[in-house]
Amino acid sequence: MNANLLSRLFIAWLTCLAPLLFAPILLAAEAEKAPPVATEDNTLSIHIDDMLQPWKGDLPGMTERRTIRVLTTYSKTFFFIDKGTQRGATHDIFMALENDLNKQLAKDKKLKQRHLKLHIVFVPVSRDNLFIALN
Repeated sequence: MNANLLSRLFIAWLTCLAPLLFAPILLAAEAEKAPPVATEDNTLSIHIDDMLQPWKGDLPGMTERRTIRVLTTYSKTFFFIDKGTQRGATHDIFMALENDLNKQLAKDKKLKQRHLKLHIVFVPVSRDNLFIALN
């Protein structure tokens, strides 16, 4: 009976140890697989080059581009960046506008693809450059 108990303990020990021995091999095999390459068609990010181009238009044009740029000034109350996070009254108001516009556009089915949403991008400038930046 003692031998039977030892054999069961040995099998249980091997069962627990086997995944630990083979886990690095499986992780290495997963790491060798190449990550999928993002093409221009399936990326959902906003391109900086498109944002730097001057553009004038109304709300229908902005919804077609899926981007609304908000020119704002730094302020302790209205717009500031805290630990890499945008905060302030201006930020909160325009994020509520973004959510409302996305809900309204989805309801009216004006978005070509449901997963592509309208985004608001904040462009902070100094107060003395505000009117210059508008032109």
